[in-house]
Amino acid sequence: MSQYLTVEDYQGLTLVPSIVIDQSQALDPAWLNNQLTICSGEIDARLAKRYAVPLKQPSNQVKIWLAKLVDLRVYIHLGVSANDQQIQLIVDNEANAKLEMKEAADCVTGLFDLPLIQDQQGSGIVSPKILSTSDATPYRWIRTQAQRYG
Repeated sequence: MSQYLTVEDYQGLTLVPSIVIDQSQALDPAWLNNQLTICSGEIDARLAKRYAVPLKQPSNQVKIWLAKLVDLRVYIHLGVSANDQQIQLIVDNEANAKLEMKEAADCVTGLFDLPLIQDQQGSGIVSPKILSTSDATPYRWIRTQAQRYG
C-alpha cells in the first residue's frame, strides 16, 4: 500500500502543532505512520476510477489532502475538548479535502493534473474542443448544408 507522506513531511504540512503530534507519537509510535498509510489508501480508492494509482510522484495537492485527512484523526486520537473552537476548522478542512478529491475523481475536464489511467489521455486536464466558428456570413451554414446533402 502506498504512503504519500512520511511523518516528518506530514509535520511540515499540517496545521496540527508539533507538540500535539509529539503527544500522539508518545502514546503509540506507529499509529501516525499507520494513519498516513490508511489515508493514502483512501485517496487512492477515491481517485482510482480516473487516475493511475498509486501515484508515483504525488503532487503537492495530494499531499495537502492527506495532511487534512490525518489532522482530524490526530486530534480524535488524543481526545478533543468540547470547548475547542479550532476543531471546527479541522473538521471543515477534512470535508473540503474530501470534496476536492471527489471533484478530481468525477470531473470531466480536470482541475488537478494527475496521471490518468492507461486507457485515457495522458493528463487529467482536458482542453475543450472548438464547438463553433466565426464566419463572415450568417448564411454559410446554408451553403455547407447544401454541399453536404445536395
